[in-house]
Amino acid sequence: MKNGLDNLIALTILASALALQGCTSVPYDGKPGMNEEINAMTDNTVVRMTVTWTERPDHAYMLPDYNVMGKYFHWSENSNQYRWTRVTATLRRDKYGSIVRHAMIPDGMQLLTPGDVVDVYVPAWETMNYGTLDTAKIIKLVCQAKDAECIRSNGSSVGGKGTEIISRGRPDMTGISYSKKFDIKGQLLK
Repeated sequence: MKNGLDNLIALTILASALALQGCTSVPYDGKPGMNEEINAMTDNTVVRMTVTWTERPDHAYMLPDYNVMGKYFHWSENSNQYRWTRVTATLRRDKYGSIVRHAMIPDGMQLLTPGDVVDVYVPAWETMNYGTLDTAKIIKLVCQAKDAECIRSNGSSVGGKGTEIISRGRPDMTGISYSKKFDIKGQLLK
């Protein structure tokens, strides 16, 4: 019986070691979700991303004080006054990984819904600050979620998921503006 238990323990240890094979750890610098390689690769780039939250037309997208993004990246009453949504990208071309950002929505862009594909300027992770609006900014609507042909074509041209780095460096954002739409309490300006 003891020999059987010893074998079971040894097998469990071996299975655990094999399951964890290839896992790596990233040095923790105090900021959440930090992956140095992915962040360095996407700093100051335009990334094709997918919208994951429905934008609310009548009330601001507000983060609570205890929210990770709010706490570490200085979300403020000033931030509350603009249009925002959450965007993600699964990268496969240069390195495998994913990024998630809260991105400002420009003036004149239609209401965004989950599955819409957008191009997002992603500033340097280390200097991102929502309070001063030095943050991810949507610069172009590429495809609406309901346009299956556009989504398919985008996936073919950019990569299987349709989310990859499109260009490096800060793009020309002439003509793109981000104006306050809400008051500091998150109510629509009249």
